[in-house]
Amino acid sequence: MRTITKIFMPIFIIILASGQCANVAPYESTISITPDGVDLQDTFHEYLNQQFVITVTDKDDVPLNGVEITISFIFAPNYSCPVSSCLSAPIIELVDKDNNVVNSPFTTTTGEDGTYTITTRIYSGSWSFVGDLEVRSGATGFNSVEIKVNQ
Repeated sequence: MRTITKIFMPIFIIILASGQCANVAPYESTISITPDGVDLQDTFHEYLNQQFVITVTDKDDVPLNGVEITISFIFAPNYSCPVSSCLSAPIIELVDKDNNVVNSPFTTTTGEDGTYTITTRIYSGSWSFVGDLEVRSGATGFNSVEIKVNQ
């Protein structure tokens, strides 16, 4: 019994550890978002699309690929609302690199160049508002940019 435990316990620990650890931004890394803020003019009942490029770099400014990031926008729902039934309320959707509407918050990974591109699709109707697009990774990785929509 002790021999079996000695053999299988290290293997069990390795399996558990490999399944539980996400590749997150390390301490002293930087998350940058381009552009660093936007001020959009609402064109009334039309979509405003704005792309944001998120880059994760280490302390030496080397891009980090395969890093898990979570993207959120306070007004983006985690469901899609048809425009015809929501004309009086702002609709902000997060659209991934494959042009799919995703929930907020949305978790993904950076590409080979340490970047991920997300698009905010805003249908504001007749509202003006301000909100932050936020990006997080691990315990210390965080950045945000302000999005303003003016009527």
